[in-house]
Amino acid sequence: MMFNLESLNDYEFEMLCKDILEKKLGIVLYTFAKGKDGGIDICDAKYSPAIVGQAKHYYKSSFKQLQSSLRKETNRLYDKKGLKRYYVCTSQTLTKENKNLIYSMFSNYMDNTSSVIDAADINEFLSKDENAEILRKHYKLWLCASNVLSLITNQKVFIDCEELIDDIENSVKFFVETKSYNMAMKKLLENRIIVIIGNPGVGKSTLSKMLILRFVGEGYSIRYTTDNEIGNIKNALSLNPDKKEIILLDDFLGQHYLKIKDSQPNEIRSLISFVKRNVNKKLILNSRITILNEAKKRSIIFNELMENNDVYTYLIDLNEMTYIEKAKILYNHLYFNNITREYFDEIKKETRYIKIVYHKNYNPRIIDSNFPHRFRE
Repeated sequence: MMFNLESLNDYEFEMLCKDILEKKLGIVLYTFAKGKDGGIDICDAKYSPAIVGQAKHYYKSSFKQLQSSLRKETNRLYDKKGLKRYYVCTSQTLTKENKNLIYSMFSNYMDNTSSVIDAADINEFLSKDENAEILRKHYKLWLCASNVLSLITNQKVFIDCEELIDDIENSVKFFVETKSYNMAMKKLLENRIIVIIGNPGVGKSTLSKMLILRFVGEGYSIRYTTDNEIGNIKNALSLNPDKKEIILLDDFLGQHYLKIKDSQPNEIRSLISFVKRNVNKKLILNSRITILNEAKKRSIIFNELMENNDVYTYLIDLNEMTYIEKAKILYNHLYFNNITREYFDEIKKETRYIKIVYHKNYNPRIIDSNFPHRFRE
């Protein structure tokens, strides 16, 4: 299995390196807030550490740039009394010669080149069954695993397959595993049918698409369409009760306003009944809350469906999102979009980003529309 480290921001990569070193060394390690570490990313003690790890998320940079950055670290080691072991973790893939060069820089604190951990080493580590708990902890890596995306590509995903793959690959790096995600996943596992509702821009579609990826790795086929022709979706479903399938109807009542045919309430009821009868089928529907309420008023059948206790309706409420979750989403958009380093540093200075996180009009869609391109080192 190959993992795309590019999906991680610098903080997430540092946390991954910390977890890997903890598992390898069998000890508890610590990290510091930016600017508080005196050049140390990871260590075994706040004062006079004996073990230090440096995380270098330089996947877009050349080895010369990485080497130059590490030289600066060597200058900081002179006043580190008591230092015994030093580890370098990088998202670059290094040659044997590269590793030897790094080892020569820190040979006083390294036994051999095994203390230099590159992208290939990280992939090998995460692929081992005994390290599965670390992979689960760093969920974005699993979402970006090449075999998961290839499963989507190779199976017969009904309608809009390419659109779905492109959207998932673009969305994953911005994804934050929030309380909303975990709660929606719990309800989907329990009920097998979930209707996700919320105001525009809160992340209904992204949440829905991240949910279905979980099931791809468990052998589910995806049935997805943006035109929501439910009859066609039903025809594409397997009648084999052992066939695992998950259906996603994105904005199933219309994207911007109610768009429902006279036959649609009955088609939705029929689809829900089919999923209820087949334990290996799951169904995710999402809609703006205003459109859903309008549909309930217009259709008695649809209103009865939504009031049925067997159909779990999950509301994404931005007011329930923690400020930590909002800050993580903001940071991902700042990190992965094409803004200048000066702006990136300015918004972090004196915790100015807090004003955005606490603003009453905070919305992930507003962030995304303001930062449409990827951030580059």
